[in-house]
Amino acid sequence: MSTWEKFRDKLSNPIFHYGVAICSFTASSPDQLSLLLGDSVHVREECDEWYFGSLANKPQVSGIFPKSFIYLKPVIVDNNQITSFTNEDSLTSDLIGILREWAHHIEQFYKDDQKVKVNIVSKLMTDLIRHRHRLMCFSHTQEELIELKQTIVDLIDQGTRLLQLDLIIRDKNLNIANPSDTSTHDLLHSLMRIEKKSLHDVEKPRPHPDFQLANTQSMLVTLDKLDITISDNIELWCTLYDYSSDESGVELIPSETFVIRDKEALRTQEHTVAFTDITRSRPMKSMTLMSIPSIKFLVLYIIRIGPMYISDTNKDTSDGNSNTLKKTKNETNDLRRPYMVALINMSQQLDCHSRMKASPSEKELIVPFGFNMWDDRDTLVSIFQKTTKSNDIELLKKHKLKLQILTGGFRELKTDYPHLLHGDVCVCRKLDFPEVINADDLRNDIYVTIYGAEFNKSGNYEYTAELCDENENAIPGLLNVGVNCTSDLYHRSIVCIKTDKPKWSETFRIAIPFSISAEDMRQYHVRFLFKQRHSNDVKDKSEKPFALAFLPLIEKAGTVIQDGHRHLVVYKIMQRKSDVNLSGYINLQAVQISAPINLTKDSYNGSHRLSLDEASSRFYQPSDYFSPSYREHFLVKVKVVSTQLTQIPIILTLLTWTPKDSSIYLLELLDKFVDHLGGINMSDTNSSEQRIINMTLPSDIIDRATEVVKNLQNIFDKLFEILTSQENELKTRDQEQFSIPIDLNKIHQTAFHALICILDLISMKQFESFRTVLDDYIKNKFSSTLTYNILLHLINITLTKYVEHNKSDLNMTSYCVKMLKQLEYLFKLIVRSRVLYAKWKNNADQIQFDQLLKNVLRSFTRVLTFSDDHASAAQGLILRFYPSVVTELLTLNVFNAVTLSEITAREFLAALPAKRLTPQKLRCVNDLARGLLMQIPESRPVILKVIVTDVSMLCNQFITERQNSDDFRLSIVNQQSSTFLIDQKDRDHLTLCSKIVGHIMNHLFTRKTSGDIAIVVEKLLRVFMQILLIIRVKERDLAISFATGIIAILRTMDDENYIDFLRQMDDISLHDFFLDAFGLIKDLVTMPIFSNDWSEMLLLQNSIFVRAMNKCVSRLVENLPYFNEQSVELWQLYFECIVQFIIQPCLQLELFTSNKRKHILSRYKDLRIEASNDFKTMWFCLYEQHKLYFIPNQIYGVIRVSLIPVQDIRTAMIRVLCDMIYVINKHKDNLLIFENEFVTVMDKFANEPLVDKSFKEYLINAIDDFCKAKKLARNGSKLVDMIDNLLSRIIELRAAVNDSETAALDLQMHCVRSLMEFYERLGHLPMYIKYIYQLYEMNVRLQNKIEAGHTLMLHAKLLDWDPDKNLEEVHLKYSRIHQTVKTHDQLKKQLLSDIIQLFDEGDAWEKAIEVCKELQIQYEQSFEYDNLSSLLLNQARLYVHIMDASKQRFEQEYFRIGCYGIGFHDFLQNQVFVYRSETGQRLSDVREKLQTIFPHSILLDPTTNIEEHHRRSTSQYVQVQVVQPISDEKARFGNRNIPEAILQYYRSNEIRRFTYTRLFVHEDDRDATSDIAKFSAEKYEFSTALLLPNTTRWVPAGSSTKTILSPLENAMHLLEKTNRELKVLVEANETDRELNVTPLSGKTAGILDAAVMGGASVIEQAFLSNEYQMKHPDEYTKILIERIKQLLADQIPLLERALIIMRQKSKPDILPHVDHLSNLLIHRQRSVEHYCGKQQSHGLRLSIFIPSSDLSSNASIHSYRSNIDPQLRQSDLQRSRTSSANSANTIFKPTTTSSPQKTPIELREELTSVRPRRPPRTAPSLSSSVSSLAGASNDSPRSSTTDVNVSGQFIIASASQTLLSTESLNEETNDEIIQTKTDNNHKKSLSPTHLLANKIRALTKSSEQLINDNPPRPPPKPPKFLR
Repeated sequence: MSTWEKFRDKLSNPIFHYGVAICSFTASSPDQLSLLLGDSVHVREECDEWYFGSLANKPQVSGIFPKSFIYLKPVIVDNNQITSFTNEDSLTSDLIGILREWAHHIEQFYKDDQKVKVNIVSKLMTDLIRHRHRLMCFSHTQEELIELKQTIVDLIDQGTRLLQLDLIIRDKNLNIANPSDTSTHDLLHSLMRIEKKSLHDVEKPRPHPDFQLANTQSMLVTLDKLDITISDNIELWCTLYDYSSDESGVELIPSETFVIRDKEALRTQEHTVAFTDITRSRPMKSMTLMSIPSIKFLVLYIIRIGPMYISDTNKDTSDGNSNTLKKTKNETNDLRRPYMVALINMSQQLDCHSRMKASPSEKELIVPFGFNMWDDRDTLVSIFQKTTKSNDIELLKKHKLKLQILTGGFRELKTDYPHLLHGDVCVCRKLDFPEVINADDLRNDIYVTIYGAEFNKSGNYEYTAELCDENENAIPGLLNVGVNCTSDLYHRSIVCIKTDKPKWSETFRIAIPFSISAEDMRQYHVRFLFKQRHSNDVKDKSEKPFALAFLPLIEKAGTVIQDGHRHLVVYKIMQRKSDVNLSGYINLQAVQISAPINLTKDSYNGSHRLSLDEASSRFYQPSDYFSPSYREHFLVKVKVVSTQLTQIPIILTLLTWTPKDSSIYLLELLDKFVDHLGGINMSDTNSSEQRIINMTLPSDIIDRATEVVKNLQNIFDKLFEILTSQENELKTRDQEQFSIPIDLNKIHQTAFHALICILDLISMKQFESFRTVLDDYIKNKFSSTLTYNILLHLINITLTKYVEHNKSDLNMTSYCVKMLKQLEYLFKLIVRSRVLYAKWKNNADQIQFDQLLKNVLRSFTRVLTFSDDHASAAQGLILRFYPSVVTELLTLNVFNAVTLSEITAREFLAALPAKRLTPQKLRCVNDLARGLLMQIPESRPVILKVIVTDVSMLCNQFITERQNSDDFRLSIVNQQSSTFLIDQKDRDHLTLCSKIVGHIMNHLFTRKTSGDIAIVVEKLLRVFMQILLIIRVKERDLAISFATGIIAILRTMDDENYIDFLRQMDDISLHDFFLDAFGLIKDLVTMPIFSNDWSEMLLLQNSIFVRAMNKCVSRLVENLPYFNEQSVELWQLYFECIVQFIIQPCLQLELFTSNKRKHILSRYKDLRIEASNDFKTMWFCLYEQHKLYFIPNQIYGVIRVSLIPVQDIRTAMIRVLCDMIYVINKHKDNLLIFENEFVTVMDKFANEPLVDKSFKEYLINAIDDFCKAKKLARNGSKLVDMIDNLLSRIIELRAAVNDSETAALDLQMHCVRSLMEFYERLGHLPMYIKYIYQLYEMNVRLQNKIEAGHTLMLHAKLLDWDPDKNLEEVHLKYSRIHQTVKTHDQLKKQLLSDIIQLFDEGDAWEKAIEVCKELQIQYEQSFEYDNLSSLLLNQARLYVHIMDASKQRFEQEYFRIGCYGIGFHDFLQNQVFVYRSETGQRLSDVREKLQTIFPHSILLDPTTNIEEHHRRSTSQYVQVQVVQPISDEKARFGNRNIPEAILQYYRSNEIRRFTYTRLFVHEDDRDATSDIAKFSAEKYEFSTALLLPNTTRWVPAGSSTKTILSPLENAMHLLEKTNRELKVLVEANETDRELNVTPLSGKTAGILDAAVMGGASVIEQAFLSNEYQMKHPDEYTKILIERIKQLLADQIPLLERALIIMRQKSKPDILPHVDHLSNLLIHRQRSVEHYCGKQQSHGLRLSIFIPSSDLSSNASIHSYRSNIDPQLRQSDLQRSRTSSANSANTIFKPTTTSSPQKTPIELREELTSVRPRRPPRTAPSLSSSVSSLAGASNDSPRSSTTDVNVSGQFIIASASQTLLSTESLNEETNDEIIQTKTDNNHKKSLSPTHLLANKIRALTKSSEQLINDNPPRPPPKPPKFLR
């Protein structure tokens, strides 16, 4: 069995391999490792077909897995870490991280429901994954790979900008660039290039780096197998046509034709052909004309070779319309007849713009097509016209072809796509040259298109074309109709039948070999023989050619035939002529003499045929054998595409000139050639009508130029031959014989003129692409070694003449300008010639060459010295092309760089007068700075100093102008940044200056030289800073350039540069420089001019800045002994700069992703740590007396930086903060200054998440330790306590704010109030007032009018009534109201007026009256009677509201809210609050609100006892229950009889104490027969520190005290409550006769006719029975029983009064119900007399809220309980304690009902149904209704029946039955009542429904309010749990 072997490296160390699962694998045993497709694994061991390894992302998960499931990827492993993939492109690796990062963003978009972004990014990711797969295929050409990478990069950039991520900088190879190895300006250009990309640029065509390839495309067509079912042989012709039509006719421009002649091959094989140059439809000579829109058609002809006609007996089944041949014996079977044609519109497929982004493999399109029958009467033009106008949808497209678009022309097809153009793939070219004729792109073709002929009679015509020589013999192989038909002897056309005007429309090519010259082919011609064809084979064979025409290829002048149409003469062949010999026609006239050569598009239709007389008069005499036919003609078109043959005679003459020819003839020839090229006539200098090239070019200059560029190489060779010819070479025998002098200089100047003209033509826009051809010629073809001397000499002569005659000779000026335009190429020729000569002669004549060159350069300088405007053109051209001259001279090292640098710097740049051609000079300097002079270390210092001096002067000039401008002075006065705009001229100048510096810094970055850097720093650093300070606001692009220049300069500076730069400045200059530097850095980090996504640029900037500040501050420390006010300003700016630097967003690493954070730390480290240490170092460099200047100003910055959660930063900055404390304490003996500033600063950071617990603990511990170490115990401990309290409250406030918005405003207000109270205790008035108004605005937002009034009252209390005391600014700083007041009393009066209005709107009329009284006194004292009268009227209105029954108010409900568990914020953990509800808010609403605020909380039942595990739990427990306020009415009113309307307010307002109860069943009462006798109660009472209402609805509650109530006491309290409520209803109805009687009726019916638990009779049976009294014989019980009896007796008179009111107010149909209740009252009275005897009713005033000490009727009980037997009291106390101790053994049992009863909520709805209802809201829960009606303390759904007060149920038990009758009240009466109430209401009063509900709530208060009135009682027995 094989063993497991570990993978090891060369040193035998264990390593692992990296693999990827290519298929999912499921483990079948514990030792196997399950894999999913795509899992990465680390393979460590192998054995047979298995690997052992672990998951890459989970190394602890390991196992074995099959080898066949894993693909191992070669990687580089360093220290067991994968560093890179060896065979993967870096872009492929980068894509992994990019896709993972984008996936997180997609997830977040999905969560935020941003579907559009999800779709866009998903599509981008899908495209990237697809392209990455293609990138890893390694099957691309180099061009395809570059294009694919660029597409991927574009997609990445698009997604990066969409997701607002950092832009990725890449190098030339599209890999991520390393900023450390990239110059600053290169980084800038890369970022700007990405930023300028549109988000949709990836969809647009990308420009190709090669201009030619960008404008040239080809098409590869693959024809699928064609099965043409016909018995005849066939040929298929494939041609690409440009079809265009306009008013003048139709034009068809074909390409070369591809011919398939093998029918079997057509049926069984695919055929591929390429068409080149498909993007240009116009001929080259007409490129400048307006191009006519054209349609590209691929035309497929099928020519049938067989009989004349197709028989109808055999149908072709392939296309449905074609027929097969029916052969007969005598039929002619070799006739070429048109059969079918297919026209395929290729315009959409050839849309190159939409396909430039794809690689060739993706461009393949499938194009279906079908054939149409080719009718004999149709011409190709008519077929095109029909196709363009018809819809071919119905055409059966059963065939198809594949189409691919390729970039490039003929040469690129052969070199770049060998994998596509292999085998026998033919290339069909345009019948014209491409846009660029390369040096190796040689063609020598003549294309002849046969349009048609016109004969005297109809017939079946066919022509045969063949190329013949001077002997009239056919030349085989040169004439062919297709590119693949090179062996044809002749071409035989199709047969046009039964017509006298045959239309052939055929094109064939004559391929002239390059070995044949124009002289050799003088007699070459194309011969056309015309023949009649017959369907009968015998007759056809006997037919001979009847006519002849021929086309000479060479004109008489020796040039090739001109392009255009030709009407050829048709010669009849005489019958006596031998059939074999057709010679003798060569000397005949071939073309009609006066017939136009170039005709219109439809000329071949016969419209230009000559008349008979004209034709006969123009033809030569006929020969013996050939007779011209005057009525017949033959129309052809010729197109010459040749780089050897020319159609211009002068070019031909020049090319054929030899030195043996006459020099006079040569001079004339050159003059004519120059004139042909549009040159300047220099012969007559006095002529005023001289042609200037830029003004009067010949109209056909484009055609002339075309011929020149086609023969460019030959013409140049000839001109250079002439230029280098010596005088002895030009002598001929004639010249020697006649002694004619040779003007060699004239010949050279004319040849030079011709050379300039040619270069000028090539520089035209139409031929700009030919510059690559010219460059190729100079580099590879040019071979004239002596040209450089002649050209330099001629250039110098021309410039000298210009300098001497610059004003007088306009021709010379024009000529010189024309020459200067071609300086670049002239010097390319010069340099190339010198290089060739130096190689040939071993660098001989160098001194002579240097002198010639110096003369030319100094001639340039002399031209620049002119100050006249007429010299501007020449000077501008010299400045433009001088850098290219320098580049050419230095590239091949033909001239000394140092010498050239000196000439350039000291002579050339200094020659131009000041302020002349400044933009041109700057462009020249920019090119020089970019060129080789700056790159070569030896030449750089000379030119550098001059360039930076010029730039500095220009910048200083701009600064001076701006500082003297009014805008700048105004900005200084206003202490604002100068934000004015600069004009376009200055903007252009500054842009060029920044570019120049950018080029310089790029050179210095790669080749640092200390001296060069010092020059740049001295001249430009401060200048650039000053300019940036001026333009940084409005000119962003320009500011970016200058900021980059500053960063680049600082980046190249070393320590010595800093030292030298700072030492050379005096103190004033140094101070100004530091102000500019620190101010600029502060501005750049505060308001960055670089975009946020320029992460690399921002980080580079910050790393440079932090180093620069570190180097500069050394001078600050040196100057400390001379510390003064200016030093304070400078140090202050430095500290602010450091702070702003540290807190800038781009450096907050903790906010970035982990990958980005690691990337930044690995490259730049944490720059904040270095900056904070610099801050600390500089602070401790200051003397103590100096530090006081910066305290407390720098406290803000120090604290802000210390908030950053980095240990080193916090340590450094808090150390500075502690030192500030020490300095202040030492010099001020207190820390008040520090405390005030600390409070102000921390308030600014109240919303900062960085102010957290960790910061608080760290800060407090550090300050505490420091104070102890420095023995600052007294002030230090106070400071630490203050900081602790302050930060705790700030953290609490932010936690409440972050929880939620509106739902948590109550919590926020609680925290704001806590912070406000802290500031009040601290005595910090500004913060106290700020939070007063913050709390006020929050209350106003929530419509808490009463709370808002209380909040404003806090501010009013701070103000005095002194009318002469001016108002401090702090009182108005945070208030948005009353900004115009000036004194304390004015503001206080307005505040009190606002408070009165708020209390009025909140129905707190009593509080409003209190404020009115205070304000009344002030109005009286200040005699403001107008205001006083208004105040008193308002006060009277408030009194009316209090007593008005229609203005009844809701009594506020209060809730006890407990928050238990450590899952809450600190200020909520295990805290209890009292919450004052909003109007109409019930328990269910409060629960819902709390669940919104605390969505993860658990609501506890009110009966749940809070245990320790609740308090320690990490969960959130919330307990909510209704509490009853305890009003101290006796202390407020004594025993006076106060109206209920007044008491109502004080029962729920100005409350401090609260109580609530819980029912339970005691064990001793469990056997009671009645439920009411079972339930005991726990009563809890607590108080709050603040009166309610207050500034907030939430107030912390104190601890609770608990007492136990027995069932008897509970029943007594319920009876008291019932009597009190009944009394209130009776008194209200007696007072207000219009009040609705329904509530009183329901209450009365509930007492007398109780349907649940028997009503009062149950109490009688439960507690007044002898059995109960025997069981409870104690005196306390007896006293309570007597009290119950008295209460039952007190009910009777109240019921009587109620029935009287009901009888008076009820309608007749209700009276029977009243009678029924009267009868029940009689029985009730009898029952009371039975149990209680006859009792005297006390008629006590019963209040809803009566404290335990406020019932005089219970005096005897109090007395008894005080004098009771001590043992009995001890027994009672023991029972109470036992009950409390055993409360855990009790159970809160729900009360059962004896009969069906409506729920309290249904009862409430019935009681309010007679009045209009308020707008619907969420229905309150059953528990909340029970709480309000029966005084229950537990309102949760689970315990809604458990905690219901017993008396509340039996008292209102029969209300549902009683109200059945009340629902039938007359609606009209109700409407009248409602209308009366509405008319009496104030506009802000409550609705009738609210009023009625308010009254009901007042009548149904819980009887727990009387529990404090009870006498002491014996304790009950210990309760037990009922299970």
